Amino acid sequence: MKEAFYEEAGRDGKLVLLDFGAEWCSTCKVVDKLLEKAMPGLERRLLWVKVDVHQRSDLAERFGVLSVPTVIVVSPQEKVLWRRSGTFQLRELEAALHKAYY
Repeated sequence: MKEAFYEEAGRDGKLVLLDFGAEWCSTCKVVDKLLEKAMPGLERRLLWVKVDVHQRSDLAERFGVLSVPTVIVVSPQEKVLWRRSGTFQLRELEAALHKAYY
């Protein structure tokens, strides 16, 4: 069954940013703060979906998530366009989005 967020992203012309994490993960909180700061400038291109790996182990398994945090940008057709585990620089995400859109 296709996740509802894929349909929402496709309808709105956005990519999906899957933010895999866990409540106990301190590095996940760092990545979330980075994304919170960045989203006002990115929300027209990205639908941010926070995924708790304990609550959605099926989704984590589907994308082969072995550690958190893992951030994956996918198309509404579920094609993986960019993936990072651990921390990253915002410019890496912006470069991936530029490549996906242009």
